[in-house]
Amino acid sequence: MNTQLKNLRKQFHLSQEQMASLAGVHRTTWGAYERGERTPPIQIIKTLSHNLSIPFQDLMKDEFKDEFPLDSPAITPEETAMIHAFRSLDSAGKEYILREMVREEGISEYYNRRKPLG
Repeated sequence: MNTQLKNLRKQFHLSQEQMASLAGVHRTTWGAYERGERTPPIQIIKTLSHNLSIPFQDLMKDEFKDEFPLDSPAITPEETAMIHAFRSLDSAGKEYILREMVREEGISEYYNRRKPLG
């Protein structure tokens, strides 16, 4: 994130002081973000997104590129509905679904490593 923040500042031809002002932080805090000594809270990224008229996702995309590679398929509407339905279940319901998935899909490695729900 630090390199991206520095590049963003340079792209807009702003000083660290100006960028800090747009982010709502002190210049020394901004400098620490750029040097990688501190990580900006999500709220700071949201503030920058708003003040620079840049989509929040664009500012965050490099942070998650290892977890969500560009060649990974997008979540379908059906998968989104399933996630929402799963989240609405109580702990017992979630445990039941996970046990069934293990039985049907052979995902026991994940199931055995995860923390218990509840």
